[in-house]
Amino acid sequence: MESQTELDEIDNQILKYLQKNAKTPLKKIADEVGKTETTIRRRIRALEECGVISNYTIRVCLSSEERKIKSFLRIDSEISKTRDIIKKLLEFPEIEHIYHMSGECGIWVLASFNNISNLDQFLKRCIGKTDGIRSVINCIILNELNKMAKE
Repeated sequence: MESQTELDEIDNQILKYLQKNAKTPLKKIADEVGKTETTIRRRIRALEECGVISNYTIRVCLSSEERKIKSFLRIDSEISKTRDIIKKLLEFPEIEHIYHMSGECGIWVLASFNNISNLDQFLKRCIGKTDGIRSVINCIILNELNKMAKE
């Protein structure tokens, strides 16, 4: 595939199956798409090499007792301290993802906690004591909606 990756209908069908279930057997995809298993394997490898497929993940379904509180934190920081703040944030195991956004959006963090009390302690202990953070907006995720979960 070229650097300006153009996906054709077959690539899109392959991606649809892998998004639904990354463990879908290549034979099943090949049968559904009307191509050989070798062709499907080659196309998946090409999609990986050009970055269309960057990793395979799992979605863990936890019981209600095991569910964690997930929260997006919008962090407004002093511009000169942004890099240091991001380095500091990387140290906290509660943080799953850090996004440095354009414009006035600042830093967005996705973090997980066992309960609201842990979230509150984290905000006071970690975020509140990090030099250069001007303010934090905490947005607790109520429901995670995923277009792939329509099954």
